[in-house]
Amino acid sequence: MEKHRNSYLDSPIKQEHREILKGILMKKKGNKKVLTMSGLIGKDAKMYASQNSVVFSIERDKEVFHKQVEELRQYPVVSLNTSMLDFIKSDFVEKVLFDLVYLDYCGPYTRNTEDTLKEVFKKKIISQEGHLAITLALSRDGYQSILSNTDLLNLTCCGDTRYYLENRVKVITATIKSIAKEHHITLLEKHRREYKNPGSKMEMLFLVYSL
Repeated sequence: MEKHRNSYLDSPIKQEHREILKGILMKKKGNKKVLTMSGLIGKDAKMYASQNSVVFSIERDKEVFHKQVEELRQYPVVSLNTSMLDFIKSDFVEKVLFDLVYLDYCGPYTRNTEDTLKEVFKKKIISQEGHLAITLALSRDGYQSILSNTDLLNLTCCGDTRYYLENRVKVITATIKSIAKEHHITLLEKHRREYKNPGSKMEMLFLVYSL
């Protein structure tokens, strides 16, 4: 599992995504705050920290968390051993506005993904003219469970499973915008990329929105 994770983090496509987000931060003046999921070697956190940013890096796996802390010791990074959803629900987040929130899930859209997005928009944790980035896997496996446990069909395509399977990206992006709109937030899509990491057959989706 760790080997797979490292190979993904070293992917040239992943590095291109880091550069896109770094470019967004470079355009912002002053000190910035970033919320991300940096993984074992903390490449994302290191890059964003170089842009006058304080980075909050979320890692749920305790072993990976401890290794990440050692890796990022010399950087302005706050590593936290918790889930993204639990962190956003915490009282601490009430006092912070982030210039960039990167939900780098790399897995399929799930109930947890949806609940996290709802909490992001409900608590309005992204600053004015800030950005939201998301990485998801476009897996067809287990789609019945995904659809029965989320609002993907309810908000966009009237319960039509076939429509979802033929238009996964359209349904996912429309759902994200619908959730934001429920909280009076309008998302402007800045980047959309469907891709496969080298050596992988899994279709992936990278999205960046501005508020």
